[in-house]
Amino acid sequence: MRNLWLMISLLAVTNLTALVVILGWLQATQRLNVDRVLAVRDVFTEPVPIEEAKAKIEEEEQAEAQRVADLEARVGRPPLTAGQRLAVVEEFKRVQQAELERVEEETRRLRASLVAEADAISRDRERLEADRTAFEQMRREVIEREDDAQFQQVVKQYESIPPKQGAEMMLDLVREGREMEVVGYLDAMKSRQAAKVIGQIQKQDSPLAANLLERLKVYGLMPGAEEPSNADDGV
Repeated sequence: MRNLWLMISLLAVTNLTALVVILGWLQATQRLNVDRVLAVRDVFTEPVPIEEAKAKIEEEEQAEAQRVADLEARVGRPPLTAGQRLAVVEEFKRVQQAELERVEEETRRLRASLVAEADAISRDRERLEADRTAFEQMRREVIEREDDAQFQQVVKQYESIPPKQGAEMMLDLVREGREMEVVGYLDAMKSRQAAKVIGQIQKQDSPLAANLLERLKVYGLMPGAEEPSNADDGV
């Protein structure tokens, strides 16, 4: 047993002496410094898989940084700083907000325009309905007059006199505000005679002639009314 311990002690001393000699030689030949000692220590303190994982992460970060640098170089601009990136983001938000406000303003204007148009259409419809009611009343009055003996006598008078004279008499009635009475006479007259009278009215007052003819057509008093002739019949 004593011999065994003696051999172990001798072996330990021999190894220690050899280690001291090697360290002395490394120091003397400038092959050993603090950084190398720390590197050797890291080799024995960190497992190989962890070291490989760290190396892979570092390579990926370098590759990403290089990719970004290449992209910025292609667009001809230097890499943006953090402050510049923040400014770009803020400008983008500002543009988005301005666009949103513009769309909202256009929507408000369009809505207001639609409301105004709807109101105008409603007023026009009410006005048209009022005009239609008034005209229906006048039409009933005209039809009632057509059954009157005196009305029929006036109609026969218009048919018997020259169209020019009849036109003058009807123009006088229109000037007195009795336009619908004129429409009734024209409707009761024979179509050919009525057309000649309207033709004479057209020579003196073309808009009035067109209005009379339109009333005869549109409101059904004289569905077969023809355009007035420009002939000078009965002048």
